[in-house]
Amino acid sequence: MIFNKPIIICFSLLAFSCFDHRAKNSSCRETKKMLEQSIEGKILEVYKSDFNLAETIMYLNEGDTIKSLMFVNERSGVFETLRSGDDIFKVKGSLNFSWTRYGKTEYIRLDYGCNDNVKKRVVN
Repeated sequence: MIFNKPIIICFSLLAFSCFDHRAKNSSCRETKKMLEQSIEGKILEVYKSDFNLAETIMYLNEGDTIKSLMFVNERSGVFETLRSGDDIFKVKGSLNFSWTRYGKTEYIRLDYGCNDNVKKRVVN
């Protein structure tokens, strides 16, 4: 019975390590996906879906209405500050995100939990 405790501890550590690795890979996939997107438009609606409370925005871009789930696992908290009517902007290849309300522009760096290897760009 003495040997069972070390085996349980080793198994627990291994399981946690695998879970942490999978979570990190998922975060890195989301970061990479966001780096590949450029965003520009005016927010029409900001809401959490009734089905799964996913943080969702709908915005207008060149006459097209786009529904985006880009904030579902984003950690900076910017979703809570966005409002209908805000102009939003993000350049492809960057995690820098800006929004303008009443002529005042705010900036934040989007965070999906895997930003360590992403170069920071200067925001003007």
